Amino acid sequence: MRPRTAGRRPEPSLSRLSPELRTRVWVEFVGLPPRLWSEGAAAACLDEFGALTRFDAASFRRATRMVAEARVARVADLPRRFTVMESVPGTGFVPHPVSLVVLSAEPVSGRRRGEDEEEEPI
Repeated sequence: MRPRTAGRRPEPSLSRLSPELRTRVWVEFVGLPPRLWSEGAAAACLDEFGALTRFDAASFRRATRMVAEARVARVADLPRRFTVMESVPGTGFVPHPVSLVVLSAEPVSGRRRGEDEEEEPI
């Protein structure tokens, strides 16, 4: 993990298009209250391990679960549990223990869809 600098949030180390992010995963955030379901929250939870690629809050609310697609270097690097701290005016911070469940993982090829492989000379 990258060290956190006091007073500022670290920037993501990898772009979602980075070639190092070779695995597409669908993850579910179990235990995160619905009022905190946002693209920013999902990205913040994943930015040290990969990059968020798809987030649809409307479909989450219909399904009553928060699921997101991300690109990661290695599935094993994803934390199984972490704590999200919610800032509540007048109260301070409220911790929310969250479990990250990997629903599926698949390798992503380096080629774009529709590109043909070059034939090697015989």
